Amino acid sequence: MNETKLLTASLSNWFNAASLALIFGFAGLQQTTTPRNDDYHNAAGAAFKDCPWIRVCDGACTFDPTRTVLKWYLSASFPDAITAGPVAEAYDYTLPIIDCPLVDYGWGPQEPVYPTYPFFCAASFTVPLPEVTDDCPSWEILTEVLTIIEVEDYGPDGNLIGAHSDTVVLRTIPWNAPTRVVSGMPRGNNYFRYTFTNACGYEVVTYCKFYIEDQAPPVVNCNNGLQVSIGVDGFARIFAEDFGSGSWDNCGDYYSEVRRNQFDPISYNCGTAFSDWGPYVDFYCCDVGDTVTIELRVTDYSGNADTCWLDVVPEEHLPPYCSAPQNTSIGCDSLPPGFDIMDTSQLQALFGAPGAADNCEVEAMELPPVPNLECGFGTIIRRFSAEDIHGNQSNNFCEQVVTINEVHNYEIRFPADASWNCGTTNPDSVEVVEELACDLLAVTYTDEFAGAAGDECYEILRMWSVLNWCQYDGESDPLVVSRDEDCDAQPGDEAVWVLHRPNGYTYIDRDDDEEEPNDVPTSFQNICWGIDGFWRQEEEAHPGYYQYLQIIKVYDAIAPEITFTQQGDFCSYDNINCDGVVAYPFKVNDYCTPVYLAVKVYLDANADGAIDSDLTNTGALSGTYPNYTITGEFPIGCHAFEVQVEDGCGNSDTLLLPFCVIDCMAPSPTCISGIAPPLMPFDSNGDGIFDTGQTVIWASDFITSTMSDCTGPVTYSINRSGSPADPGINSLTLTCADTGTLVVEIWAWDGAGNGDFCESYILPMDIFDLCAYEPIFGIFGTITTEADSAVEGMQVTMTGQGFAVVITGADGGYAFTGVQQGYDYTVTPQCDSDYLNGVSTYDILLISKHILGIQPLDSPYKRIAADVNNSHTISALDMLQLRKLILAIDTVFTNNTSWRFVKRAYTFPDPDNPWLEPFPEVAIINNLPYYLDGQDFIAIKIGDLNLDAETNGLTEVEKRDIAGVFAFQVADAVVKAGNTYTVRFATGSADVDGYQGTLMFDNAALELVDIVNGAATEEHFGLTRLREGAAATSWNGKVEAGQNLFSLVFEAKANGQLSELLSISDLVTKAEAYNRAGEYMDVAIQFSTGEINPIAIEAGFELYQNRPNPFKGETVIGFALPADAQVTMTISDVTGRVVRLVRADGVKGYNQVAVNANGLPAGILAYTVSAGAFTATRKMVVMEQ
Repeated sequence: MNETKLLTASLSNWFNAASLALIFGFAGLQQTTTPRNDDYHNAAGAAFKDCPWIRVCDGACTFDPTRTVLKWYLSASFPDAITAGPVAEAYDYTLPIIDCPLVDYGWGPQEPVYPTYPFFCAASFTVPLPEVTDDCPSWEILTEVLTIIEVEDYGPDGNLIGAHSDTVVLRTIPWNAPTRVVSGMPRGNNYFRYTFTNACGYEVVTYCKFYIEDQAPPVVNCNNGLQVSIGVDGFARIFAEDFGSGSWDNCGDYYSEVRRNQFDPISYNCGTAFSDWGPYVDFYCCDVGDTVTIELRVTDYSGNADTCWLDVVPEEHLPPYCSAPQNTSIGCDSLPPGFDIMDTSQLQALFGAPGAADNCEVEAMELPPVPNLECGFGTIIRRFSAEDIHGNQSNNFCEQVVTINEVHNYEIRFPADASWNCGTTNPDSVEVVEELACDLLAVTYTDEFAGAAGDECYEILRMWSVLNWCQYDGESDPLVVSRDEDCDAQPGDEAVWVLHRPNGYTYIDRDDDEEEPNDVPTSFQNICWGIDGFWRQEEEAHPGYYQYLQIIKVYDAIAPEITFTQQGDFCSYDNINCDGVVAYPFKVNDYCTPVYLAVKVYLDANADGAIDSDLTNTGALSGTYPNYTITGEFPIGCHAFEVQVEDGCGNSDTLLLPFCVIDCMAPSPTCISGIAPPLMPFDSNGDGIFDTGQTVIWASDFITSTMSDCTGPVTYSINRSGSPADPGINSLTLTCADTGTLVVEIWAWDGAGNGDFCESYILPMDIFDLCAYEPIFGIFGTITTEADSAVEGMQVTMTGQGFAVVITGADGGYAFTGVQQGYDYTVTPQCDSDYLNGVSTYDILLISKHILGIQPLDSPYKRIAADVNNSHTISALDMLQLRKLILAIDTVFTNNTSWRFVKRAYTFPDPDNPWLEPFPEVAIINNLPYYLDGQDFIAIKIGDLNLDAETNGLTEVEKRDIAGVFAFQVADAVVKAGNTYTVRFATGSADVDGYQGTLMFDNAALELVDIVNGAATEEHFGLTRLREGAAATSWNGKVEAGQNLFSLVFEAKANGQLSELLSISDLVTKAEAYNRAGEYMDVAIQFSTGEINPIAIEAGFELYQNRPNPFKGETVIGFALPADAQVTMTISDVTGRVVRLVRADGVKGYNQVAVNANGLPAGILAYTVSAGAFTATRKMVVMEQ
């Protein structure tokens, strides 16, 4: 039986067929070809049989010894294995050829490469079959998928001694397998093992290499929103894994790299380039707040890579550390000249600068210091802070306390006695030569006048006082410096120096050097006996307060001088008494004794040289030196004042002040509402035939009554409206061309050329049919208030047989002409504007009294006016709607018009209930006759119950008598930005029934955040204009003196004084108040730091705090008087000495006096205002000039 065998053996080198035959004992094989050696077949093999054979059919072979063929194959993967198939051809039989599957990827046939799954590190593919060449048509191939693993070798002792490779069969695919798809194949270099068998029994094994590669790049995930903070070392290091913690690879093995932009590769800091790839990136202080772009690259171990990008904005939140200089102290005399406590650069130069530390760039800064100094000594708290370039501020305590020690060192020179001629330079005064330390010296004096001891006019005993505000204890007696400190029995013969030194001693000397000899009597430390360089040494028995008496002899031979400016003519507006108010100012100059001036004034009526009356003590003369004014009422004509002035030394002057009072008041005519004269027949061409109509109208025809005037007699003129007035024309000639309504002006003239006019109308009537056209018909009427005040500007509409609209004139009249006789017409007056005209809180008060039955409204027209919401009743709802109008919350009435009208001829059935039946508001005219007059209406201003609405532009506004001042009582305070303050508004008097006005606040410094109810509640306020710092208020009711009305809650936006931030105005609601007697009062705010004095307020007297306070330059002192009175104001220092005296004529109500700081000592002063039985005192502070 023929048998085929496949032999394999390890080969270490090439060998020939003869040697192979020797090995296997078969000598019949001969080498006929060279071994096959190529890239795909590196193996050697030989095949033989026991007997010669050749194939003759399937499954049968015949040996043919004529030829032997040996083919060689050597496998590179198995260098020690001999692979056969087909490896030998014996004689006429060709062995099968098995070629490994190859794939052409574009660069020639290659071993197959299969990619892994996208999400697993394994592959799935269809296993290919090899290329088979065999003469036997019946064959099979068994396919196996192999991989080689590394197996560790361990010795008997269990230690690792090496490793060897082992082959693992992953899958076996039979020849008849339904599928050749395999899955889960691991990554790496694997093999297909093909085992070929045919029907002849031949078996050939071939190994074919293939590859499973990871070709999928990793999934890169950038952690957006990553927060990076710079650390204490000034940088932050972030590793690549922190940027891509969610990255992933199907085979699990990968590494991450990262790089950033805006990098400087030289300085390793911020720049413009990208950094190199690396395991981490660093961030620096210069990156804070900037957007840094990060690129993350993830690479697996197959070389696949992918990237992602993210933006990082580094942060830095570590607060810097601030270090302050050590606390220190210095004497105030050691401070440099011009030392400015708020000059931080100067403070740093003197007391050191702050320091700062931070992880990034940092700067130390000095905040405004907090001084606690009085007179230049005390403490200064220097505050510091550190802030880095990213805005982080230090939070540690960082302050330095600088102590300024108290030191007193000053020099005062008291003057010697002097003689003074008035008009020359003032005598020598006290001189504060030096203030060398913590000193603030105030120099004042008081004068006493003594009689003459010789040829002088008088002597001034001038007591000088020098007070050191920084040293004086406020109660000790002064140190009195003697007039004869040098003991030469000649008091006042030379100047005396007071030298206070830091050693605590005060030296009395003739110069400013207490150490040089002064040639004085010999003794020690006793007055007039000292041998030292000074006259006298005082210890601190009387610190900081000194007095010295200087005597000044005054000589005066110069008379006082009277000067004035010639005044223009003064007007008289009084056509009854024919007097005019004269206010004639003049000045008196005196160089010596102004306080002793005697000023007298006499009247020379008609300037005829004869004195007619002495005006000196009549109240006509007012003012204080040097400005005086003569006031009074004097008759029309030219007169003169004779002013006589005498000084304290007997010198005098006299001067005439001429003046004239002229008539400036025109007579005020009152006209009838109109006339309708008939045109009379007239011969226009002189042919003796009446051919037209004409009439003459005289100005006097319109005058209702005669009048008198100071420069009479009064004459009258007439002109057409719009034509110039001419005093010489006293009549008008009317013709047919003037038919219709003609408006005319009737002028009244006095002897001084003053004129005034009233308007009326003329309706010429052609009753004799003298004109060529039909007569004109008309409807006429007048609109007035119930008090017969003409109402101007009302719109009157006529409907019916035609339509027309007219506006009432100054006399309240209206006229419709061109109407036709016999037709029906309706006349309707109306006005729906100017809602606030005549409306005030006083009207609400009257409605309240009516509702309560205290004071019922006395006419049906007033009751209609009180029905604001047109409900045909009077209730609190009407008060509420009226108050909203006053407070500018509403601008109109929701169910009513501004004005209502009732026909004058109408009689109310029940005057107490005007709504009992509908009252006529229109005039209905049926079958119009020739013309119709008297269609009059009563106009009712809704909400105006005291009839003070302005109804006519020609009517003079009523001047109200003001009965005093209603003052809100408010405690003054200093407000500081950021704080919230509740400001209480209280009454100073119980004599108030109501008030209204606009509370103004400085909206740059205050913000109104709440209103706290008192007697007044939220409904009593209108806040529509808060942006302008205005809050309207209206209230009526009963209160007690000192009762809280309301409180306003403010948030301060800036520092300030409350009294300078709040005020009263008419901006939104007019400011006025009403006492219980129904009298009007002004409205003000009284700011006080002490208790409220309701008695003084109720009496109408009040002294207000000066404004501004403290001040330098000028301040204003305000006060209120219950009646006209002489007012005396005294200003005194802390010792009670009067430093200024002011006298003035006060008027009822509010007054104010301007006070200049010139001549006033710096410090706290008291001012007292006295008027009759009333006296009040307040304090003010004068700042150093």
